[in-house]
Amino acid sequence: MFEFLVTGVRMPQMNGIGAAIQICELLPKCKVLLVSGDNDNSALLQDALSRGYKFEILPKPVHPLELFRSLYSVKT
Repeated sequence: MFEFLVTGVRMPQMNGIGAAIQICELLPKCKVLLVSGDNDNSALLQDALSRGYKFEILPKPVHPLELFRSLYSVKT
């Protein structure tokens, strides 16, 4: 069983938000954290929100302490 998913937003063939939604459907207790180098992910976040999912996106580069803090504050 996976406890966390940390993934980028922009990926070939599927974006990280789509992957996060699928993981949440398969593993509802898995915490999801997204990271992105893009400044504007609002359309992707709005799509997720319309499906009932709210995700946090941390800007790259992510300091390890910020990653740790975010992982342990993400709500399932």
